[in-house]
Amino acid sequence: MGESMRIALVCPYDLSTPGGVQSQVLLLARALRARGHDVRILAPWKGVPPRAGCHGVGLALPVPGNGSIARIALSAGAMRRTWAELGEGFDVVHVHEPLVPGAAVAALARPGAPVVATFHRCGRSVPYGLAGVWTRRLVQRIALRCAVSDQAASTARSVVGGDFLIVPNAVDPTVFPPKAPHDDWVSVAFVGRHERRKGLEVLLEAFARLPRSVAARLLVAGHGPETERLSGLYPASDRLAWLGRLSEHEKLELLANADIVCVPSLGGESFGVVLLEAMAAGAAVLASELPSYKAVAEAGKDALFFAPGDAAALTHGLEVLIGDPSLRQTLGESGRHRASLYSPSRLAQRYELAYRRVLGIAQAPPQARGATLRP
Repeated sequence: MGESMRIALVCPYDLSTPGGVQSQVLLLARALRARGHDVRILAPWKGVPPRAGCHGVGLALPVPGNGSIARIALSAGAMRRTWAELGEGFDVVHVHEPLVPGAAVAALARPGAPVVATFHRCGRSVPYGLAGVWTRRLVQRIALRCAVSDQAASTARSVVGGDFLIVPNAVDPTVFPPKAPHDDWVSVAFVGRHERRKGLEVLLEAFARLPRSVAARLLVAGHGPETERLSGLYPASDRLAWLGRLSEHEKLELLANADIVCVPSLGGESFGVVLLEAMAAGAAVLASELPSYKAVAEAGKDALFFAPGDAAALTHGLEVLIGDPSLRQTLGESGRHRASLYSPSRLAQRYELAYRRVLGIAQAPPQARGATLRP
């Protein structure tokens, strides 16, 4: 493993609220600690004590962006606390979503340890749209720019330029409980925020087209700005359950026990974390044909895909999977193997290499535009 490092992981988003970036930061911290490194997370939180190993920098407030709501700490006090925490002799500062105001920007602005930055976002957003001269000056502090996918790198490159190392997200297959026996219904699960870009309305329309003779039940987890409207159009019934917000444990149980997990996003996705989690849980995955999703799963082998927004094609995909248990089992087994390639230990190894690279401790392959580190 080499010499132990003291690493600060900076997350601009509220760690007490579930989210893709937050989950990756927590997962990476655990994996790096398992490799003997001293890791501290700096992040805001919402009205509760920070998680173990996290130093809170301020209370998070909801801010709209990218069709969603992000909880970030924007106060001057939060930025001062970030600066103070980073003055404690870290070897490397790893900033996630470095263009998001608050802790991430404060970490870029503070002189000191070399900075590794990971860009997660895909598509234009408020922070990216407002980026200007001040941003270009700050990004000069970044010693190594990483992105979770080619799509995220393309988005970031359009704003800050430069070369990027692709380091995909990870999933921990050990956190999923074993499948519990259930009735003869085929369970179809959706997990995500109820906003237009997640495609929930397309799934609801597609599922409603299934004949009543099809023994399937749709389980919708999550909440968001579209919940009230969509639950009014498609009320709960013996075939449709609105589960509301789930804890992390409840989400893992849902994925582990689902026969099919549908990921019908319309766009703006930089990486298929939910898709990868469903694969790790052993579910058959039916997803919209987005580049970031097809980079995670091989079509016809690890998942079935349909055109984004095409309810008729989604209905057909549901009919195929509901009517073919052996296909569901084959996809589930292949998907579980594919997801194992995105393990936390591999993620930690990749970033450890990146850290040593910027510290000059170990020689890494030359960085080039579009260079990749993939499973």
